[in-house]
Amino acid sequence: MLIKHVQDNIETLGLEVTDNVVLSVDEEISEENKTILGVEVLVPINKPFSSNIHYVFKPYFKPENAVLLKYSGKVSELPQTGRELCEYAVNKRFSVLTNVYYYIMQLSGDNVVANAYVGINVNRL
Repeated sequence: MLIKHVQDNIETLGLEVTDNVVLSVDEEISEENKTILGVEVLVPINKPFSSNIHYVFKPYFKPENAVLLKYSGKVSELPQTGRELCEYAVNKRFSVLTNVYYYIMQLSGDNVVANAYVGINVNRL
């Protein structure tokens, strides 16, 4: 799986994962029998490193002013869960400012426990 692959590569760089992985789906392309996802993977690590063609170092990531949804279910249903979270925020008259970020707390096969966040503008009219 993608998360395991990224964690293995981080260890190869001499770095250590210090917290749970965060995912965001940037793009979703549906074809006849499959869906292709463009995914951003954020992995907290123990020290800075020089960005390269495979990985970019971001010194800071902290979601603020976000709507949270706690999720437990199939990994394949995360995109639908994200859409529902955005719909909820819009129905509550919030302006959605970010993609949905999934804070992965537990992953076992096709099952996941995650918190889904979407950044919002807290100024409502």
